Amino acid sequence: MKKFRLKIIGNGKINLILIHGWAFDSNVWIYIIQNLYKYFKIYLIDLPGYGINSNITVNNIEDIIRILKYNCPNNSIWIGWSLGGLIVNKIANKFPKKILGIINIASSPCFIKKISWPGNSKKIFYNIYKNMKNNYFKTIKNFLEIQMLYKKNNFLKKKLLNHSQPKNKSIKIGLKIILEEDFRKFNYYTSIPILYILGEYDSIIPNKTYFILKENKNINCVNIQKAAHTLILFNYEEVCSHILIFIKNIK
Repeated sequence: MKKFRLKIIGNGKINLILIHGWAFDSNVWIYIIQNLYKYFKIYLIDLPGYGINSNITVNNIEDIIRILKYNCPNNSIWIGWSLGGLIVNKIANKFPKKILGIINIASSPCFIKKISWPGNSKKIFYNIYKNMKNNYFKTIKNFLEIQMLYKKNNFLKKKLLNHSQPKNKSIKIGLKIILEEDFRKFNYYTSIPILYILGEYDSIIPNKTYFILKENKNINCVNIQKAAHTLILFNYEEVCSHILIFIKNIK
């Protein structure tokens, strides 16, 4: 079996494990790392099929969880952006004693619209997958333009687009995770500390999600005004502030 690799940054006593979103890699955490590495020991993850782990093949989310459990330390705080939030919820649900807390950024316990639950239609995610399959880099570039990133910051454009294309199988597994995983019940009953950091203008995670989540006494939830899905790139100082407050309260 090919070796799973990760990067470790910082020497803090508290472990943070960062899980990126669908079709991106760990480069999306660049500003979060710059603001937090002095306080924590950060485990920077490229999921199987992405980045430095592009040569690793998995078949489903269960395979991903097994790899993460084996390679990442216990007593950690897991942070997921977008799809990464579903993955950190999955590992917390399966191995609660491994987890100190979970932080979901621009994510939701359920991405798909249900009765009395805001979300997006499955068709939208199928179309995104189809576009990535046909032309991955054009699709990512268009997404970044919609997020008002591409024209504003050439450094980020180069950082986020200058990488190898993820394996199509990994992108397809990401689609399956988005379409099928639902952690609403887990979020309601778990005793693990949970934080959701959402963006007011996020088109992937509708803002109504915030108003439902904040009614759950098990969940800490904040809504960053005028922030979109890429708030870890544009609103990173506010995101890091909420992360620090949350961790301080669960130590």
